[in-house]
Amino acid sequence: MHGYLRPILLEHWGNKDPNMKVFGKMPNMPNVKGKLNYIRHMKSSKYCLCPRGYEVNSPRVVEAISYECVPVIISDNFVPPFFEVLNWESFTVFVLEKDIPNLKKILLSIPEKRYLQMQ
Repeated sequence: MHGYLRPILLEHWGNKDPNMKVFGKMPNMPNVKGKLNYIRHMKSSKYCLCPRGYEVNSPRVVEAISYECVPVIISDNFVPPFFEVLNWESFTVFVLEKDIPNLKKILLSIPEKRYLQMQ
C-alpha cells in the first residue's frame, strides 16, 4: 500500500468489477509464483495503473511499457521525465486523483484506434 492513492483505488475498484483488476496484494494463482503472476497480469492488460506513491517516479511506468500495456498515470501535478523530448500523451493516459471514481468510464471512452496507437 505504497502511497495514499492505493487505498482510494481499492475502495473504488478492488474486487468490484471483473474488468477492473485492482489489487492490494497480488492474488495467488496455481503454478505461478509472485513476480510471474504480476508480469502475467501486466501482459494481459490493455491499461496498467501507475498511481503515484511516496516517490516522484515509479518503475511501474517502465514495466507497463515493456509489457506492452498503456500506462495510466494517476497523479496531480506529475511532470514525467524527459517531458521536453517525449510526447508522453502519445503513449500514456493521465488521470487526476479526483477522477479515480470515473476511471473505467475514462478508459472506455478511449477509441480502440487511439489505444492501439498508444500501445
